[in-house]
Amino acid sequence: MIELQADESHASILRKGAYVESLILNGVDILKKTVDGVEPHGGLSVMIPYADIVSNARYSFNGKEYRLPKNAGYEGDYINSMHGLVLDKTWKVIDRKNNEINLGLSLTEKCYPSILMITVHYMIRSSEFEVFFKVKNVGKKDAPIMCGSHPYLLFDGYWKFQFHDAVILLKNTDKLSVTTNRLKYNRITSLGGRQYDNAYFGGGEVDFVTRRKKIKIRRYNMPFFEIYNGTYSNPGSVAFEPLTGAPNCFNNGIGLKILKGNEEMNCGFSLALV
Repeated sequence: MIELQADESHASILRKGAYVESLILNGVDILKKTVDGVEPHGGLSVMIPYADIVSNARYSFNGKEYRLPKNAGYEGDYINSMHGLVLDKTWKVIDRKNNEINLGLSLTEKCYPSILMITVHYMIRSSEFEVFFKVKNVGKKDAPIMCGSHPYLLFDGYWKFQFHDAVILLKNTDKLSVTTNRLKYNRITSLGGRQYDNAYFGGGEVDFVTRRKKIKIRRYNMPFFEIYNGTYSNPGSVAFEPLTGAPNCFNNGIGLKILKGNEEMNCGFSLALV
């Protein structure tokens, strides 16, 4: 276990999956812990080279079909591939200080066309936690890439996400044809007891507001996101998942990035207690 500390704030991080098991900012718990030992059911997971789902655990790229592991059995899904290829990988500590760390991983898989060098940078301050990804294609073939993260945010009483820019709801992302609806309001809320497992685009800066706290979410090159408050979030949390592309973008192409040899992409987000 790796501990990062800044005043009354600290984060606990595992080398397996570069997984943030817990996060406290100014003495306030921010993340729900997993209760069943499955990392994507709590904490903050890293999802690379794809996030969310690749339908039927297969995709075609540059004229070749690739088959991914059907790795979502822990959710009763034995058809699709979910949450990328790094959850079970042990990351190397590149360098660290009391309040920040760089973790690195070389990803080589038969189900993926190239080789990726991935770096995750975590930094904690007295009231803020930063997550920054750098992904470089060090192989000879083009590489499709989507980055995502899966933080479960704790709330008390109620929650709402307030957006500074327009938000578009994405529908039918499991298909090649995706429909979109612009939201009528600039917020999404728990009021009314609605269950969410939806994908969106836009929003700009996001304020996560609960009865006793407010967290400002800033994203860098991660314009897509999901909101989930289903079985694994309850009780007391909701997942806000920053993404660089839409769910199933390996098949629908929405937001998918293509890295040529020696190209890299950078993205990230921060959670600030305000």
